[in-house]
Amino acid sequence: MGIKQRSAAEENLDLWFRTQNPQPPCPTMSKSCLYYQPCGDDTNDQFVIIISTLAQQEMAWQYGHKKLLLLDGTFGVNSARSLLFIGMVIDMDHKGIPVVFIHFTARKSTMAAHADYNGDLLQSLLLKWKQGMGKNPADGSDFDIRVVLTDNDTRERNVLSEVYPNALLLLC
Repeated sequence: MGIKQRSAAEENLDLWFRTQNPQPPCPTMSKSCLYYQPCGDDTNDQFVIIISTLAQQEMAWQYGHKKLLLLDGTFGVNSARSLLFIGMVIDMDHKGIPVVFIHFTARKSTMAAHADYNGDLLQSLLLKWKQGMGKNPADGSDFDIRVVLTDNDTRERNVLSEVYPNALLLLC
């Protein structure tokens, strides 16, 4: 499938998603990557990727636009000290549909991966997702959320009220 199995994961990701001459194993991968930032050599650099397939983007518009978003972060999901936020919507059958994966690493200088995100970073990532969603094909409006269900993390809640100022924030 074009995946170099003897290469480090970050080398494959950079090959697939870099700005200059990306070479994904499948052409739809490029359309699924809404934002990519490779990890540099500085101790404060972070790897960031925001993934939402075309089908997920359609589901986000259909079931999430001006509706409900469920957002949850999980930390330390692998040995690369990465952090992952998953956004989900609820479809007409009352089933959760993941519509975005916001994956980023802790800075190399950080001791605890779960402590290495802040409001500014999360706001930047959510805005990149919102921008990556483009305009509503039906009416040209920006992607908007009216209700967000999340945990009691004040960083998340503060950022969500900035990115989606008209959204009602509920606790899970």
